[in-house]
Amino acid sequence: MPTRIIDARDPRTPNLFIAGAPKAGTTFLHHALRLAPGVFMSDIKEPGYFLSERDMRRGLGYYLDAYFAHAAGSAIRGESTPWYLYSDLARRSIAALHPPGGTRVVVLVRNPARRALSMYRDQVRLRREHRSFSDAIEAEIRELDRGCVAPDVRRRYVWGGLYTDHIQAWRRDFDTSRVHVVVLEELIAAPVKGWQDLGEFLGHALGPSRLEDVSGRDRNPRGDLRWPGVDTFLRSFEGKEQFAVEAVKRVLPPGTHRRVLQSIARLNRRSADEEEIANEHRDALSTLDAYYVDEIAALERELDRPIDAWRADPNPEGTARTGRSSGVQPTSDRLRVLHVVSRSHRRGAELVAIELADELDGLGHANEVLALGPSTDGGQETGLVPLVGSPGVGLRELVTRAYRIRGLVLGDRFDVVIAHGGWAAQVVAVAAASGRGRAVLAWQRILNFPPQLWRRGRRPWWRLVSRQFDAAVTLTEEMEQELRDLHFEGPIWTIPNARKPDRFAVIDRHDEAARLRAEVGVGPDTRLIGFVGHLVTQKRPDRAVACVASVVRSGVDAHLVLAGEGPLHPVLEAQVAQLGVVERVTFLGHRSDIERVLGGVELLLLTSDAEGIPGVAIESLMAGCPVVSYPVGGVAKVVDDGTTGVVLSRPDAALMSRAVVSLLTDDARRLAMGDAGRRASTRFTSASTAKLYEDGLVELVSTQNRPRRWPRRR
Repeated sequence: MPTRIIDARDPRTPNLFIAGAPKAGTTFLHHALRLAPGVFMSDIKEPGYFLSERDMRRGLGYYLDAYFAHAAGSAIRGESTPWYLYSDLARRSIAALHPPGGTRVVVLVRNPARRALSMYRDQVRLRREHRSFSDAIEAEIRELDRGCVAPDVRRRYVWGGLYTDHIQAWRRDFDTSRVHVVVLEELIAAPVKGWQDLGEFLGHALGPSRLEDVSGRDRNPRGDLRWPGVDTFLRSFEGKEQFAVEAVKRVLPPGTHRRVLQSIARLNRRSADEEEIANEHRDALSTLDAYYVDEIAALERELDRPIDAWRADPNPEGTARTGRSSGVQPTSDRLRVLHVVSRSHRRGAELVAIELADELDGLGHANEVLALGPSTDGGQETGLVPLVGSPGVGLRELVTRAYRIRGLVLGDRFDVVIAHGGWAAQVVAVAAASGRGRAVLAWQRILNFPPQLWRRGRRPWWRLVSRQFDAAVTLTEEMEQELRDLHFEGPIWTIPNARKPDRFAVIDRHDEAARLRAEVGVGPDTRLIGFVGHLVTQKRPDRAVACVASVVRSGVDAHLVLAGEGPLHPVLEAQVAQLGVVERVTFLGHRSDIERVLGGVELLLLTSDAEGIPGVAIESLMAGCPVVSYPVGGVAKVVDDGTTGVVLSRPDAALMSRAVVSLLTDDARRLAMGDAGRRASTRFTSASTAKLYEDGLVELVSTQNRPRRWPRRR
């Protein structure tokens, strides 16, 4: 098809393409960029539009409606299709776009021998490859020597690692400065530098590195097929122009068919345990290493620098582990862990589960996170697909969710199932009640029981729930005692809440304060007060609004920013109007860059009715932001009263207002608290708590074949 100039005046037109290579981390980088401010990455990660003459005949408008409907206004608008790297059609068509400011192309490359193995293993899992790895690559090398390539591009294991010619072609069609080559192993080893280099290439401030925030769930699934026949059926449509299929596509909203196919494909994959590379694979890898010597030298000349990371690759599988070295070899006590969370969002227990799963991955274990339902507003976190589409919580939802996960809880797929929070614990307990599974069950508690538990006859229910678990994790000694009062006899580990510190460590508070003031439209002398949390009754955001009104009445030029969404939003807006502080309060909505919000405010208010060890307090300390809190839950275990913040003696609005005024008018004291908070926050890192989980779970699993000392009552 001749190249044609495409009208790119539409403000949604993408100006960033992650063009490959397959199995080199494109999914990983795509999801990290989605978290960066001012960046829009298509929700369908691999549109493949410019690979298909059939799709391109629908026109650029179809493409923009399908994948970039909400991209207007974003400085960076991008998509990721790894097979673009090898396509002349895609390269020429993208070069013809000419969006304002020009197009930028990112190419990820990975040790070519290891990438070939990953491609091979993927085809084996999909049941499209039946040869040994050695036979497959030896046959392909013979064909390449004859100048031939396999007709199926996904089985060109060796050819796919010949990066140099393809990169040179992209550099010919684009200015060299518009093509950025990223070596995956270097990005994993030095994520902050890689992120900064990417921001410089894009000419856009990406903020702190978001590579560490990409969970293992935002990598390509690599397990066996659940239903091979379904995959065969879907693949039968590839490359074919069938009247019925094309007619359906014209009726559906743009891009719907692609979303449906990718959702089915993801559901069709089981999780895969990464086993040690067989000896025959090692021999084949040695053959490939020798074959690629000239190719690597050519690529180094093209990039004008050495690629030292490929000289000795410690991890043949090369899986990107969200900014952490992926070369950890599994231990003999390697665990398969399922983390069950209530909702598909990154808050509270869910964030703990996601970060714990990533840290345990880094210790050599295999982890998955399962959300029982969407967030309260019906949305979902990228890569964390909810089990069901309803956000409801009730008896019917309890039974249906328990039925859906029964096979995971009672089957042989996992060694450990961890229920994070009370709702997840109830669902797992009901699922486990109908049989005896192989996995040990652990309950990670995040809140104290409400007083109603002891007053309204609900104790028998929670006693039944607790008896389904083999162990429990609590944040405080008070939570442990509550379980003992329910006659729970299993081991209880008190492990504090934790966060990954990386994205907070690079925060410059002066810069973030200036940025946040500009965002909310206040001057440099205005003191910024923060509230971060779900806008629900438990968090009591109304107290924060009342506090800022009191502070302003005392004569302090203060402004409150509320980061979070929830059902109380309209109620709070009415309260703001009633108190006459409309100009003193800004609703920031849901934010994926909480570290920047906490880095920009003078102090954080914690006004909840109930907390365990509040993660937002840990995050605040990591960002160098003092906390003023009611004496709730285990907050005093995080905030050292008088040193890293203020913990009030009682829940009193007047006391909180006076404490806030005192700190806002004493810069030296407030700054000293922020510095002390950053030092103290090292006690609450995800890496340290993951090791505690590992020690307890490995010991617990090692005794699973013995009769339980705490039999579950059936």
